[in-house]
Amino acid sequence: KPGGGFLDPAYPYAMPHPGEDWVYKYGDSMGKSIHSPFRGIVEYASFYKSAWGQVVKIIHWKDNKPYWTVLAHLQTMNVVQGQFVDTDSIIGTVGDANGKYVSHLHWEVRPEDFMIEYQYSNPNDVRQHYLEPSVFTDSN
Repeated sequence: KPGGGFLDPAYPYAMPHPGEDWVYKYGDSMGKSIHSPFRGIVEYASFYKSAWGQVVKIIHWKDNKPYWTVLAHLQTMNVVQGQFVDTDSIIGTVGDANGKYVSHLHWEVRPEDFMIEYQYSNPNDVRQHYLEPSVFTDSN
């Protein structure tokens, strides 16, 4: 369930929030299983700077077009680079980036590939280079 929405105007530092922060509906999210949102191949699975923590990046295809999902702040990772995943694959567990945040899953969907940490500061650019995860999921 989303806790901090796509392009959340309350996001700190007046930066757009190009993803959704998901929290467990019934209490603490820490350690809850994360499944792959779609079939795909893991392109990245490693620690990525303290603000991101452990990150998994997966490439998926829809209508012969690639899409990337980025799942961040994981406590544990159960996948490796190059691994095929399906919707029943457990990617890892929800974390807090080693105590940096309240436990939650940061989830991005991107229609193009670029560095994990890259962010656009203009909301119009964010709308062009990111997709809202809940809307994208509902339409697929």
